[in-house]
Amino acid sequence: FWYLLVPYMMMIPLSFSVFVIRVVSHYQSKGDPQHREVQQWLIANAWGRVMLSVILYFLQAHMELLVSPFSCAARDDGSRVMQLAPEVPCDF
Repeated sequence: FWYLLVPYMMMIPLSFSVFVIRVVSHYQSKGDPQHREVQQWLIANAWGRVMLSVILYFLQAHMELLVSPFSCAARDDGSRVMQLAPEVPCDF
């Protein structure tokens, strides 16, 4: 279970760094509220792109693990059985 969860734990430091950047940029752009709004929007957009990339990167490995119980393998005699449970025949 933990080997699936640990890669997603890198979202915590990334999210914390976005929070710090938002706070720092808020105090640096005191004068212009329009500049502040655009800057906050760009930071949120960058954070969303990074999170989506991380999820898509790690989801591929997880899908292989999730689908592996249902993958079928062909035997020498022509029958098909489940790859992780060779005693269960594949009907589909």
